[in-house]
Amino acid sequence: MSKQAVLNARKRRLALSKELEITMTLIRSSFVLLQRGRPYHPHPPHFAFMLLLTSGLERLMKILLMLHEYATTGQFLTEQQMKKRGHDLTKLRDDVITRCFTPIYLAHPHAQNDYDFLLHDPLFEEILSILTQFANRDRYLYLNAISDPDKLWNPPDRLWDQLESKAIGQQRLGELLVTNQLDVRKQEATKHLLSTLERGVRAFARLFILANLGDDAQGQINEVWEFFRLDDTALGTRLYEF
Repeated sequence: MSKQAVLNARKRRLALSKELEITMTLIRSSFVLLQRGRPYHPHPPHFAFMLLLTSGLERLMKILLMLHEYATTGQFLTEQQMKKRGHDLTKLRDDVITRCFTPIYLAHPHAQNDYDFLLHDPLFEEILSILTQFANRDRYLYLNAISDPDKLWNPPDRLWDQLESKAIGQQRLGELLVTNQLDVRKQEATKHLLSTLERGVRAFARLFILANLGDDAQGQINEVWEFFRLDDTALGTRLYEF
């Protein structure tokens, strides 16, 4: 291998490490804002939570696709190939499942459960759908509305509010509304949603270590370790901080 090739390999590893560090910081920071939410919390922090989470999940899945391409072809995806994948989190999820959840990987403990969760959990599916709409249409909602007020349609925060109600179920929601326990409603919804998001991130984190994506993937164990080792009993209970 030439000196230039060695240098390029080092640069790629550095770029991978920095990108994953940024990605996990975005995801953790979004969880901080999610946990700090309160009933009738001002919308900008809620909007910021969605912005952080959308970017973090998109980046995480694109890193996995990049690593898979290199592990199977010896070449990384080009910048143009990455751009063509866009911001559709549901399609990116499907792409990761198709490429990374091989029969060999599915033989690992937990892999089948991760596969079933990522593909079939209704709450996770709706989260991806809402965040995809946010990424493709709403993330510049207020900026665009400065020049064109007609573009100020339903704020995406309301979609997340509706999702919170679904997370705790109609019966429990009715009980809490009757007794005016809005704080409890928010706490229980946050726990359900956080647990769902943690399961998704954990499923992706396990791929770095177990899915035969190469030494570059396994070398990132420190960045994904806290989610890789997250036990079911701890889901939704951890306190995230900046």
